[in-house]
Amino acid sequence: MLLALAASAQTYVPGTSYFGRSNYIEYIAGNLPIIISEPHDGTLTPSEIPNRTYGTFARDLYAEPLARAIKTNLFKLTGRYPHVIMCRLDRDNGAGDARRPRGIRDTLTGIAGTDRPDAAPALGI
Repeated sequence: MLLALAASAQTYVPGTSYFGRSNYIEYIAGNLPIIISEPHDGTLTPSEIPNRTYGTFARDLYAEPLARAIKTNLFKLTGRYPHVIMCRLDRDNGAGDARRPRGIRDTLTGIAGTDRPDAAPALGI
């Protein structure tokens, strides 16, 4: 069983970007024990995710280029990459850490590629 799981696991190349369904999430693979999370600078506004009606709507401008600059400079210093996870969704669409109704949580869990409700906390939603 363990061998079958290992054989089906995707191999990630450090420094390479990988995208979730519809490019809503970008993951840059790393080989350092550092994770950089950038959840609030996205601009995508897909119609399949309902807009929020409360909470913070402003983008954290320049958070994406800052995350990329930190990744680049860590590579220059160490020769290795941190893991970087960026949410490319606009905050109006329920991205980030704002409180949201269960329906949006379920939608984002599905977008992340899993329908397991126990996976939602690990996805940050």
